[in-house]
Amino acid sequence: MGMKSIAVLTSPEVPLPAEGCALLDTLPCTTTVCTPGNAAEVVGASEACFVWDTDLTSYIESQWDAFAHLSWMHVAVTGVDSFLFPKLVNSNVLLTNASGIYNDSIAEFVLFCILSHAKQRRLLESQQRNHEWRHATSATVKESNAVIYGVGSIGRTVGKTLTKLGLHVRGIDPYTSVAEGFECIYRNADMREAAAWSDYFIICAPLTEQTRHSVNAEIFDAMKASCHVINVGRGPIIDETALVQALTSGSIGSASLDVFETEPLPSDNPLWEMENVHISPHISGDAGDFELALIRQFADLADMWFHGHDFPSAVDKKRGYAHTRQN
Repeated sequence: MGMKSIAVLTSPEVPLPAEGCALLDTLPCTTTVCTPGNAAEVVGASEACFVWDTDLTSYIESQWDAFAHLSWMHVAVTGVDSFLFPKLVNSNVLLTNASGIYNDSIAEFVLFCILSHAKQRRLLESQQRNHEWRHATSATVKESNAVIYGVGSIGRTVGKTLTKLGLHVRGIDPYTSVAEGFECIYRNADMREAAAWSDYFIICAPLTEQTRHSVNAEIFDAMKASCHVINVGRGPIIDETALVQALTSGSIGSASLDVFETEPLPSDNPLWEMENVHISPHISGDAGDFELALIRQFADLADMWFHGHDFPSAVDKKRGYAHTRQN
């Protein structure tokens, strides 16, 4: 069996951790770390590419014709929308992503958002800053209704987590019909019905042509005035202008947002100033040793690739997300 070659594409600003580099050196393949300065040559001569700096999508698209020998590309991120440019989609290159790596961290983050909202974290922090000893009544989350938009591996993990806490969980997904812990799963066409039932509307869906701005004024109008919207999927799934209007008018109660239409979130965006909005800088999955976990996942896949085994999941480039074996 001949030696296969893998290019690891990153940038000087996003270095691989030393322990991860050591792990890649143990693979039964030739691995070469490269940056845009020499990537056209290195990736162009390689059969596989591990994209570590996932902000290099524009560079990859511009150089795609030079990557003539690629048969497999793995990206260290779950959402692959920025990678689905026409030449890659229409190529024979197999695309895989970091499916499963962020599931538990994102589920914990969603739980944090729900409990922070229900237990009035912002009010309590304000009282502490002002040295105020004042009684505040909080809500319980048990028996609340949570709708999870996107019942992929992340959405299923979020659902299991919330079910254990006593929430009623339903989903919205165009393909999945049954998942552990979900009372039912609506189709996208029935999103208004699902939104009307929800106390927490949680977005875990990938960004595709079908999901872009699918959570819009029509959906917000269907929600309860107390509904709390949580987005840990992709920013453009929400029509941000409609969201601001819904939050301002009281059509919905509040929101926890980890992703946005434009990132970094511009300093003049009205969401920054809204008391009923919790903002985080796209960090819901970045917890613990996630970088090393990403490299371990790739190393496992590379070993499978070297020995000719099938991957447990791969991105459906037409649909825009990974198909993963259900547990």
